Amino acid sequence: MDRPIRSGIVKFGTNTLSYHALRRGGPDDGCAACNRNLPVEPDMEAHQVPSDMRCKTKACQKLFAEADSGLPVSERLAIPTRARIIPKPQRPHKPTQLQQGILYAAADLARYIVQVEDVAALLRRQGLADADCSDIDEMDKEQLRVLRDDFGLPLRGLD
Repeated sequence: MDRPIRSGIVKFGTNTLSYHALRRGGPDDGCAACNRNLPVEPDMEAHQVPSDMRCKTKACQKLFAEADSGLPVSERLAIPTRARIIPKPQRPHKPTQLQQGILYAAADLARYIVQVEDVAALLRRQGLADADCSDIDEMDKEQLRVLRDDFGLPLRGLD
């Protein structure tokens, strides 16, 4: 029977607090699977390391997967795996203080500058084309409504 796959943290130098899977056998035994020049202090068995603390390189991930399944990679490849759905990050409902400042500046620019298409482009570049403007002053909301109506920006909270 094979000995278990071990893992550990880098012995010295920059430590990113990620666990690396250890190479097994040969002259590189005790080094990280992702880099043979990276000495690792064995700490625990690889299957015990939480997934968010694992090294993200292919070589380490391959050994971690083998340790999780308990089977060698050649046998594990025959087992069908289930796809994992990663949820899309949600946009915050209220703009941050910086984003709110950009919205105020955009309203002032639209009020005092003739080329309001530049202001609409600014909001698009900053990712604020669909921002929630419910906390903005009524005078500034009026200018933002013009931008919304003339340039099709999906600004929310203006009505």
